[in-house]
Amino acid sequence: MEDVLVHWLEIGGLFALAGVMASERFVPVLPSYAVLALGGIAAAGGAYDVKLAIAATTLGSFLGSLGWYGVGYAVGPDRVGSFVARRGRWFGLTPSVYERSAAAYRRHSRLLLMLSQLIPTVRIFATFPAGVLRVPAASILLPTFLGILGWNGAFVLAGYLLEESPVGENGLALPVLLAVVLVEALLVWGGYLLWKRWRKSVPRS
Repeated sequence: MEDVLVHWLEIGGLFALAGVMASERFVPVLPSYAVLALGGIAAAGGAYDVKLAIAATTLGSFLGSLGWYGVGYAVGPDRVGSFVARRGRWFGLTPSVYERSAAAYRRHSRLLLMLSQLIPTVRIFATFPAGVLRVPAASILLPTFLGILGWNGAFVLAGYLLEESPVGENGLALPVLLAVVLVEALLVWGGYLLWKRWRKSVPRS
């Protein structure tokens, strides 16, 4: 399976990398870390330069994030506010808690947008609340880009260095990818702890 995916990425080139990462935001068929690592492996095989691979994946993910921002902007605060008023109790979310959380998000949107790009699963939809709350588009661009660059660059380089090392020569890519899954689980846990800390910092009426 790994060889098939690497071969496909080698044939499709940088456009395939960018396209997969953009579509992954809406149809996450494969975990992003796997695609990014395989893109790095393809770069090590000479399909393209590793720096261009990082640029292509970052661009694709960034465009996908802008798409989610647009969806959130189209939904808007009124629809979400109405949904919370009608159905929020199903999720333990009252209108007052929602308003406090929204106000805190607006105050710390840049930091939250950047950090959320480093949290698996959350990173896919991270710009949606920014769109819902009408956070100015200009203020989301840099933190979102930097967060995506950090995540994508790390995994593309990991795949590249893996393939260049004796580990790659010995065909141990799959065990290493399984180790990456463990790292992802740790990142999720760390993100959850950050979220709990942020919730505690929201003033209560």
